[in-house]
Amino acid sequence: MNTESKTRYYTFKNFTLDLERRALLRDGDPVPLTPKAFDTLALLVRRSGRVVGKDELLEEIWADAFVEESTIAQNVFTLRRALGQNHAENQFIETVPKHGYRFIADVEAVDGATNGKPHTGRKRAEHDIAVGEKINCAEITDAEDGNAHAERVDAASGDARANENGGFDFAAVNVAPGAAANLPTPERHDLHPAKRRGRFNFQTRLLALLMLPPAVAVAAGLFLFTQRDEAASDFAAPSPPARTTQLTNTGQVLRAAVSPDGKYVAYIQSARGQESLWLRQVEVAGGIEIVPPSISHFIGITFSPDSNSVFYVKYGQDSAACGLYQIPVLGGAARKILTDIDSQISFAPDKRHFAFMLNDLSRKEAHLMIANLDDAGQQHLVVHPGVHWMTDGAPAWSPDGKVIIFTARVETSRGAGPRASLVEVQVEDGGQKVLNTRQWDAIQAIEWLADGTGLIAAARDNASLLAHQLWQIDYPGGRARAITKDLNSYSSAGVTVDKKSLVTVLHRRIANLWIAPGDRASEAVQIHSGNSKDLGWTLGVEWLRDGKIIYGSTASGKEDVWLMNADGSEQKQLTTTAGANFEPTVSDDGRTVVYVSKAADAAQNLWKMNLDNGERAQLTDGGYDLRPDISPDGRWVVYMSIKKDSPTLWKTSIGGGEAAVQLSDKIASVPRVSPDGRFIACFYRAQVETFSKLALLPFDGGEPVKVFDRSPTTFVEAGIQWTPDGRALS
Repeated sequence: MNTESKTRYYTFKNFTLDLERRALLRDGDPVPLTPKAFDTLALLVRRSGRVVGKDELLEEIWADAFVEESTIAQNVFTLRRALGQNHAENQFIETVPKHGYRFIADVEAVDGATNGKPHTGRKRAEHDIAVGEKINCAEITDAEDGNAHAERVDAASGDARANENGGFDFAAVNVAPGAAANLPTPERHDLHPAKRRGRFNFQTRLLALLMLPPAVAVAAGLFLFTQRDEAASDFAAPSPPARTTQLTNTGQVLRAAVSPDGKYVAYIQSARGQESLWLRQVEVAGGIEIVPPSISHFIGITFSPDSNSVFYVKYGQDSAACGLYQIPVLGGAARKILTDIDSQISFAPDKRHFAFMLNDLSRKEAHLMIANLDDAGQQHLVVHPGVHWMTDGAPAWSPDGKVIIFTARVETSRGAGPRASLVEVQVEDGGQKVLNTRQWDAIQAIEWLADGTGLIAAARDNASLLAHQLWQIDYPGGRARAITKDLNSYSSAGVTVDKKSLVTVLHRRIANLWIAPGDRASEAVQIHSGNSKDLGWTLGVEWLRDGKIIYGSTASGKEDVWLMNADGSEQKQLTTTAGANFEPTVSDDGRTVVYVSKAADAAQNLWKMNLDNGERAQLTDGGYDLRPDISPDGRWVVYMSIKKDSPTLWKTSIGGGEAAVQLSDKIASVPRVSPDGRFIACFYRAQVETFSKLALLPFDGGEPVKVFDRSPTTFVEAGIQWTPDGRALS
């Protein structure tokens, strides 16, 4: 008799694998797993003590798909993280080189139906930063949807990104007393309760800084704009209106592309910190997964000119270099084309050559490259100062084959910082010039119309910090006209050959503010409803010592700093000047707020305001300064400044009148001063070719005194928080 068919769940150590409910529980608490990860674990547990070969895994778990062996390794890596496996102890899954994997923990199979739900409960981390267990050394805890799994700090690190669907992952570094990896000992006299910084009062309340993952929702849907025949070449025409079709409703789409024949749409979908590639027919509801979920990050997708293949660019969790892959639309194994690439690709009219961007980080240059699809041979075309960011639009090869246009940041003559521009390159001789059109703060996507009369761009101007709109840019004249004019944001722009259909990803942001007792997150109370007003991490939120909350919001119609009571009452707008005002930080005495102010000419600097009388004064003039934090003694403001595409850390006197001091010449971002004022926590890169890590710098600057690897899914933009005693970071 097959005993496996009667087994309802398995137990091993403090875990329960419930086959009936398809759930993994740790001490009764659910541990989130993807469906494929659960199936993999179930197979390994059922074969406990035996080697499960890679072929068996492929046949059992991915019988309906074509995947690479690396997908198996990625799935096992995910399981080990979920189980808390480390090098020293707590072993579960063993790698058998050249064969497969073996589950080595003691397993007990339980027959018959489960008697009700297993016991549930939740352990709380000591400092209320994230839900997770504490071990006797430094650890990183990834918290997602209120459930946690631990990973030691020597695990593989990777670069973070914003997950546009709102499924953010946070990381906490907990440091146990007496451990070798402890943070430097805080000054005890600075930890007296009376001198603790008001915004870190975790014992009495937990601000939405830690509640934002469920509170800030960015619903990202795939939409298709279809033009009427008489307006097929002009998406920006005021009439007749285009027909809009919503193609997905998951709210988890990141990027998209439409096939040249208009029959297919490929899109990247994100869930639980993993990304996958999907395909759907435009006229048929529902999609199919063609590249399974992994921690790898996709930065671009492109259809082949004949619409038979999808080319995608992604980087893995343990690599700073992106690879280019090709996969058939109707299924098959993916083929790796290039091993180093920094943008999605654009095909030439000959259908064999394609253009892409390649960064030289050591020189801070971006190279426009041409490659041959047959042999991957590469040709350098031009070089441009400044690196090509992942969020920049990929190069676009003109339909006549003569011109390639790419996105670059160009310094303005007024010293207001770089602006995103379109650079036109002649393929024949490499001659380049800036296209005579408007400039933007950012350009996320560009695509030629098939007749070469213009381009479609997803771009953001200085009227908004958050919303990219769709634009149609005439060529060669350069006149830019808005296709969309709303409060949403658009991040893709793909056009069919017949110029009738445009596919884009639409993002709707709704943010809410909650507060909760520091040790009872289940008692969280919503005190503010964003109603698409963009309240949240992008604009900043902090406590004042008197219990009030200062935050950024667009309730006034643009980004401004606001103040309200802890129950959400008496909301008051503090900044009324032109431009955007956001990211407020408050001094310990509660009298001074420092914030970022972005003027209409794109200069972005720090200003301070006296909360008693409303007097304002400018503190910096670096051109692009952000993420301020005030030292506990109220004398200094630490911040990051972006110059020549690289963020570095600086500090300036809050009283003004003194030159700003650079704290590090390495790439560093998102600073946060320790409660005792001795250290600055930040994300840091010692070498430009490596991923950033979590580091502690002396307050006066210099080399880090401590560096931690971090999870590849860490959401850097959410910032860093210290616990009140200065012994842990979140």
